[in-house]
Amino acid sequence: MSGAPASLQVRRIPMSRLWELLEEQLAHGAALLPVTGNSMWPLLAGGRDMVRLVRPDRPAGRGDVVLYRRAGGQYVLHRVVRCGKDGLVCCGDNQWERETVPGGSVIAVVTAFRRKGRWHETGRPGVWRLYAWLWSGTFPVRRPLLRLAHLLRRLRGVRSL
Repeated sequence: MSGAPASLQVRRIPMSRLWELLEEQLAHGAALLPVTGNSMWPLLAGGRDMVRLVRPDRPAGRGDVVLYRRAGGQYVLHRVVRCGKDGLVCCGDNQWERETVPGGSVIAVVTAFRRKGRWHETGRPGVWRLYAWLWSGTFPVRRPLLRLAHLLRRLRGVRSL
């Protein structure tokens, strides 16, 4: 990916400072953020992958991955599964419970991600756009699909598929 350093140094910071640092980086164009947790598996895995975030220049749409802040202060990186009249309906790829997010709560949109050491642009046509479209479309049957995937992972003894 152009513009990304060859080797990145990851700093651990308290969550209380996250907003300040994100705001500073976003003011200069983009922020790089390591993924924590596995709510976005199978696309992104905590401790392994990273995302590039930019301020939204348009309303987020179905399939976009957005960073937003919950009322309790928690930062969340989830996919938009539907645009509703009350806001965006978001859900992690590894989850089946939806959450309505007011449009003003969206801080940034993912424009690229580093998965298994390789950078991928989210807006370019290709396998990842197809994945976003298909995964958002399978929402009604996501729960059994995820249960099957988790069972297969356990049977194979592999950390990720």
